[in-house]
Amino acid sequence: MKKRLPILSLMVALLLAAGCQSAPKADLPALDKVHAAVKTELGEDYFPDRALTAEELETLMGVKAADVESFVAEMPNISMRIDTFIAVRAKAGKGDAVKKALEAYRTFLVEESMQYPMNLAKVNAATVVAHGDDVYFLMLGKMDETSEDVESDDAKAFAEGEVARVKAVVDGFYK
Repeated sequence: MKKRLPILSLMVALLLAAGCQSAPKADLPALDKVHAAVKTELGEDYFPDRALTAEELETLMGVKAADVESFVAEMPNISMRIDTFIAVRAKAGKGDAVKKALEAYRTFLVEESMQYPMNLAKVNAATVVAHGDDVYFLMLGKMDETSEDVESDDAKAFAEGEVARVKAVVDGFYK
């Protein structure tokens, strides 16, 4: 028993020391759960129906595979629709690089890409949202069928409202 007492004391001391370390960060949400909540929020107005590969994420959006821990990304199969959902959990410390790549992709869409007129408001309303190393690209929402002028302030406000609706769902997971 005398031989076991020092070993038990050492084990208790190690366990106490481990308990005194700083608490781990709060659990991050599973990206697929955030994605599911966005799909639920939009219902039949969620149009992306094709998952993107890591290669497409890098080639099309400029997000380096080496910076990515995990991701969920979808866009439509047909070019007439542009709705896109991208959620990237970057490797530790790589969130800024992923955010920069997705912001550059958004800038490309707004300033250089050719778009169907009906999609202009939604492209301009697209946003990049970052929560630490979790970064989202949101270009989603219902189409405005009330505004005949797709470049009007009303069409822009409608598209911004739809993206804000999705952003609120995403932000809700990080409170």
